[in-house]
Amino acid sequence: MSIGKEDKRALIDYRLEKADMALADAAFLADAGKYGLAVNRLYYALYYAASALLLSKDIITRRHSGLMSQIHLNFVNSYMPMLG
Repeated sequence: MSIGKEDKRALIDYRLEKADMALADAAFLADAGKYGLAVNRLYYALYYAASALLLSKDIITRRHSGLMSQIHLNFVNSYMPMLG
């Protein structure tokens, strides 16, 4: 899939906005004592932010498992030698 530069920027901004909204939802739910629901919203906040990061590097995934794999391959493995 190839998208134009402006459309890509708009999609990245949209995903980051969704991440911010999910994070705000998580805080609201945690304050209400709804911890299970708060964790769910935290997961999605991370998912949306990670998908924006990958898209910024022209990496497109279709499933949650693909997103996790690409984050690991492109970011976790890249920085692990520095930690040792």
